[in-house]
This record gives sequence, C-alpha cells and structure tokens, in this order.
Amino acid sequence: MVLGASAVAVVVLLAVDLGHVVSPGDESQSDVARLVNPTRLTRAIGAEDLPAWSPDGQRIAYQSDEGGNLDIWVAPLDGGRPVNLTADHEGWDRAPSWSPDGRQIAFLSERDPSGVFVMPAGGGVPSQAVMSIARLGGPPQWSPDGTALAYLRVVDDGVPVIEIQALPIGAARRLLLPGPLLTVYVDLRISPDGRFFTYVEGSHDSPTGRVWVVRVEDGKAFPVTDGATKDHSPSWSSDARTLYYVSDRDGSPDLWLQRFNENDLPEGPPQQETAGTLMVDGSFSLDRSRFAYSVGRVFSNVWRVPIFGDRPATWADAEQLTGEDAYVVHLDLSADGKRLILTSDRGGNPDLWMLPAAGGKLQHVTTDLGPDLGPRWSPDGERIAFSTGRSGDRDIWIMPIAGSVSHQLTRHAAIERFPTWSPDGAEIAFTSDRSGNDEIWVTSVSGGGRRQMTDDPASDYLPAWSPDGQWLVFVSTRSGQPALWRLPARGGDADRVVEGDVGVPRWAPDSREVYVRAVRDGRANVWVVSLEDGRERAVTDLVGKQGGLGPAALATDGRYAYFTWQLDQRDLWVADVVQDEGDRD
Repeated sequence: MVLGASAVAVVVLLAVDLGHVVSPGDESQSDVARLVNPTRLTRAIGAEDLPAWSPDGQRIAYQSDEGGNLDIWVAPLDGGRPVNLTADHEGWDRAPSWSPDGRQIAFLSERDPSGVFVMPAGGGVPSQAVMSIARLGGPPQWSPDGTALAYLRVVDDGVPVIEIQALPIGAARRLLLPGPLLTVYVDLRISPDGRFFTYVEGSHDSPTGRVWVVRVEDGKAFPVTDGATKDHSPSWSSDARTLYYVSDRDGSPDLWLQRFNENDLPEGPPQQETAGTLMVDGSFSLDRSRFAYSVGRVFSNVWRVPIFGDRPATWADAEQLTGEDAYVVHLDLSADGKRLILTSDRGGNPDLWMLPAAGGKLQHVTTDLGPDLGPRWSPDGERIAFSTGRSGDRDIWIMPIAGSVSHQLTRHAAIERFPTWSPDGAEIAFTSDRSGNDEIWVTSVSGGGRRQMTDDPASDYLPAWSPDGQWLVFVSTRSGQPALWRLPARGGDADRVVEGDVGVPRWAPDSREVYVRAVRDGRANVWVVSLEDGRERAVTDLVGKQGGLGPAALATDGRYAYFTWQLDQRDLWVADVVQDEGDRD
C-alpha cells in the first residue's frame, strides 16, 4: 500500500524575520520557500502546536493546553474564535490530522480505551479508529482516498512499528523499525509521493533526536542524522528529494535540509537554512500558498519540596530555586546536600551550571559547544561525571569541580550516557548501546576493567548505585513498559522492584528506598518505593499549576526532593508563501 500526501504537514522552519538565509539567486536551493506577511493566529496562555490545514485552506486544527489539558482546537482564518472540539474529555487529545475530504479529523487520545480517534471536523462524538494501544505516536497520516491511517506504535513486547490501518477497523500492515525495544519514536510524516515515511528516534523532551527514513515498498529504514544533537520535526519537499528538519547542531534550533540522490539516498552534507529562529514546527496549506507554524519554546525551572512522612508535599510547601526563560534538563545534588549541578541552556547551549541547594547565583561550569548531559557528583564532591559528544561520539567524561582539565573516561562509537558513581568513587556505572541496545555497564574510574551488567533485548538505562554499594537500580522496558529493576552491584540476576511508568531513580540515604518520577492516574509526581516490600508512597501531589513535572530531573538527600517543572509556551502564526525565482516546487 502506498499512501498519498493529502493530509501531510510539511515542516519548514524559517528565520525570525521570515526570510531564509540562502540568497535568492542560488538555484541549488530549489525547495526553500520564503514567508511574508506573518499574522498571529492564537494568543492563549500555554502551548498551541502541531497545526494541520483543512483541505480548503480556511481552517487550522491544532493541539492546545489552553483549557488545562491537551485538546483539539480549530481556528478559522477569517478572524473567528477558535473552538475546542474535545472539551468533553478531561484527559489529553493531541496531534490532529485532517481527512482529505475535509469532513473528519483524526487524532490521538487517552480516552478509555486509548488509541486513534476520528471525529467530525465541525465537532461531535469521536469514534475509535484504532483500538487501545500503548506508546502511540503520530500525528496520524491519512491515505489519499481517506480509507486508511498510518501511525507509530509499539507492539509485541516492545517492537516499534509504523502501522497502516484500514478504515473502519480492519486489516493492518506493519513496517518494523530498527532500534531497541520500546524505543520512543515521534514526528511521523509521509512523503508526498507516498513512497517514504520519516520519523524521529527520541521523545520531544529528549535533548537529542535522530531522523530516520523508511521506504514503504520494502520497509528498509536508514538514519539521516547521527543522533548526537537534537534533530526533529522532519518533513519532505514536494518532490520528495529534500528532507527538512530542525536541529541544534550549530548551537540553537534552526532549519537544516538533507538532499537525496536519484537512488533515494542522502547526498552531500546537511545544509543550514535559517538562523536565530524560535519556530518549532508547521505545515503548508495544500496549495502551498500559506504556511502555519508554532513559535515558542519549553521553559523548565528548579523547585524543591520538603519530604514529609505523613503526607505528600503540595505547591504550598514548594520553593522555586530558579526562575528563568531557560530549560533545565538534568540535575544532581552533592552528597553534603549543599550544591546542585544542572544541565541548562540558559547560555544558549546545554551546559553544566552549579547552584546552591537553597537557591542563589548560578555558576557556569562548562562552555564547550554541544550538550553536556546527565551530570552526577562524585561521593567526595570533588568531581562531576557527565555525558558529552565533544570528542565526536557521546562518551562519559569526568571533570574536577575545581576547574582543571576534564578527561574522557569511555571511548566508543556507541552512545554512552547516564553515569552514576559507586559510593567509594572507584567505579562508574553507565548506559551504553555498544552491544546493540541500551545496557548497563560498569568501568573503573582509572579507565580499565569494564564489564557488562545487563544483557537483555529490552532497554536497560538510568542506573543508580546504592549508598551502601550493594545494589544498582535501573529503569528497564523488559516487562513491556518502563519499570524499576535492581541487580547486585557485583553482578547477578536482576529482579523487578515496581511496575508502572517510572524514571529517574534516586536512592534514599539509608539504601532502603528509591525515589522515582512516576506516572500514576495520568499525572506525574515524585514517589518513593520501599525495596523491602515494594510499597509506593507519594512524595508530591502537584496539582493546580500549569505545566508538568520535568521528565529527567530528580535529586534528593532524604530531606528535600529537587525537581524541575516545565511549561510549554507556543503560539500559532500564519504567513504567505512566496517562491523565489529559480525555486522548483
């Protein structure tokens, strides 16, 4: 089956002044459009994103959290008020896609049961097009005749696929995708000629992302980018010979393009097309005369709450430690409880910064180009281990906090990240895909004696070493969803501690409990899990504030829980499209 381009959103991010940086006389840039006459379409507080044009070009569907949770909205371009089409549902509804005849909108929803839903474009009761499935990605893509939908999903114990589902619910075809089990894939788009899909390996919250292409005819997939930087929001030119994507490989997010040769393979190096843009994603109208796009970014700041034994902490108990227009990705607390080490883009690049645990002035620690991620304090508070791509591959490095020269601990073509120190400071456990998928490894800080701790087809990641040195806990997808597991630090069989959507494990000082970020009843909070009986207790109950708990930042000394709270601020704009002389489309 070959799908068409009737409902395809082609993403092109352009400079803040809406002009591309390539000179109009350069005919080699045949698929770059120029935008003029920008008009702001939405002004709500929150995030308006993923615009999708109606076939007649008169309306735009999009996702927005204006009402307190993600809903599907439609805005007319004649100046009328936007309408919430999914206000009946308290959970999230997202990633809309207009049917080729303009009569229906497909979207993803966590309604019970969750899946892909279709509703009348003017509003009405949604019907389920794809039955309940976990780890669903989109936006859904319509076939040109409106008889099938394609979407990303995870099946059969974690295998990622693109599934093409006949409508109404009928036979489905699957394209298997490469990568570890339960790998997160997003940003599905189909080429206008229906021969290819493009998608991104990595969640929207991840500091890195990798663009892939898969051929519909035979399911062959190949990477377009190396995954060392944040590459996302891909889409095709109208002739399917150029793939656009957003990348921060030059320090800030901008539009890049990759051309393809007559054999449908990448040809030449990627080319940067814009500079200084804050656009996130967008789509052309079907006649390519107009372009809708979102502008904004995600902000994330550091908070802390006291840990109570008899109740969860609320916003009334919380202290805000940073308050900036920046994104804090990761954080860790020193053993003495006095200093935080952060990954923040407050300087324009994801660098390491140090912050007093009670709040105060931020100190810039690293300034190398490219992201420095997952910092962890050594037990003596003298060194920081972190993951960086400054050598060309993503490896583990160690840096003395006093400011002397950093040194590289691992040297491998694999992606190596999430370091954690042994309590005596002699070894570091980390995540590596050097064996083909994410596993837990341990290496001596002196650089020798590496050993593989886990060996499972699923992904094992985010290790944390217990203060008493006896255990490593980690997150694993081997049971079908991210769950907390542990194994003896000297090797042995792993056993599951707690099920559910959990992440970012951090030990209590007594090694008897583990704090995690966990999703329970549809909301993310900080929880603590007993290793003796597996019982869970809520540490926070964070409700009534716009935004959400950061996905990758948690630290504790047993007295306070430190975390990030993130807020997505985006608005939609619409501009006219002008084709420069020499452009082909």
